[in-house]
Amino acid sequence: MRYLLLPLLLLPAAALAQADPPATPAATPAAPEKSAATDRLICRTEVETGSLIRSKKRCYTTEQWELIAMQHRNHTLSIQENNAGRSVCPPGASC
Repeated sequence: MRYLLLPLLLLPAAALAQADPPATPAATPAAPEKSAATDRLICRTEVETGSLIRSKKRCYTTEQWELIAMQHRNHTLSIQENNAGRSVCPPGASC
């Protein structure tokens, strides 16, 4: 799942790069400028599951880290909602 996130994060940037610029700059509303804090890379070291030694360093911007956290929350919620009505006890057994 981790390897699928990076291409998903890069797709919107590629689509924006291919979009045509507006004809007149005065007609577009002024967008607030991004601060340097949102463009700065934040690196985190993540230990791989099942290993005490092996780890990977991942570097993303603040916005990308927030997007990754939101995707993880949504995935966790979907798993919890799908299993909400299920019993841990197998059919026919008395738990």
